[in-house]
Amino acid sequence: MQTLIVTFVAKPGCEQALETAINELQRATALEPGAISYELHQGAAGSRTFYLYERYADTAAMNTHLASAYLQAALPKFAQLLAQPHTMIECDYRSGLHPRMLEIDGKRVTLHSIPLGPANLVFVQTQRGILACGAIDPAALQRFGLAAARVKPTRGPSIANLDDLLAGEVREANEAAATLGVKVGMTGREALRLI
Repeated sequence: MQTLIVTFVAKPGCEQALETAINELQRATALEPGAISYELHQGAAGSRTFYLYERYADTAAMNTHLASAYLQAALPKFAQLLAQPHTMIECDYRSGLHPRMLEIDGKRVTLHSIPLGPANLVFVQTQRGILACGAIDPAALQRFGLAAARVKPTRGPSIANLDDLLAGEVREANEAAATLGVKVGMTGREALRLI
């Protein structure tokens, strides 16, 4: 996953116009298949400095965004609103509370890991459905036609991370997951290959 951190310093009185211009790009960026997040932050109250955090599935997705016609057309407009040229830092994503796009056994998935006090809510989302810790209800997701399997831990008291999820054992699979071949007792990794 690739991250861009872009810093803008608005000319005095141009703060709102700059914010509006950046937010207009968000609509087009959201339509790009490799775009994961696009977050605009402003420095302390009254600051003329804005920080844009953009996350893309990979370098190709980021480069597609940077070369896009709509972005290239917007850059001259930004120059009129800025007190100095914008700066851009490219980073490799390492960790965080946001969903992560990964490849597991050749399959593109999105990992969600949400801390909930002493436990984590952990699930992997695919195009067909999800593989999740015990806090997710596969029967409820069946009502929406989503394949879902719940995994119980095989090491430790709970599913705390991706490794635990993959090593765990399927405890429950809804009808949509069973149709894909997911069975109670298989490992999380085996189930993920099918979902």
